Amino acid sequence: GEAKKRIVRIGSFRTMEEAEKARNEAQYKADKGLRLVSSALTVEDHFRSWIGLHALSVKPSTGRGYVSIVETKIIPKLGRLPISKLKTHHLEEFYAYLLREGKKGGIPLSTRSVEQAKTVLKLGLDNAVKVAKLIPQNPALEVKTPKVKNKKNILWTTEQVQTFLNY
Repeated sequence: GEAKKRIVRIGSFRTMEEAEKARNEAQYKADKGLRLVSSALTVEDHFRSWIGLHALSVKPSTGRGYVSIVETKIIPKLGRLPISKLKTHHLEEFYAYLLREGKKGGIPLSTRSVEQAKTVLKLGLDNAVKVAKLIPQNPALEVKTPKVKNKKNILWTTEQVQTFLNY
């Protein structure tokens, strides 16, 4: 049979130029196989939907860790953003925030914890690109995690070790 054309209503526009731009963008997305996503769909909406299923496909402890990262790190800082508007600069700011004050009480997170958050973000955004087809590309792939200078270990002398052990 013949393929039916589906009419998708995008919205109203102030000018013909805005309408044509929206039409062209919608056509581009359709050509790329992307869904026309409501601008109201947020990072929180996608990550809550994704993590519920993804947590079931990994070890239980890994799933709990991923859920925790989504609930305590990603959603509080990025959740309100429309997923279609999420850009690399938002992620750079997010990683910097985590390294500066990402734990409860404004305590910096370790580089390892930030890398774990980055992994979860990458996985969730990969799903948004490849499975849900909400965004054309994964902004997390372009972002390098800021590095934190490691604290230097202080070496104790034999005398200091003895004092400590005898305390």
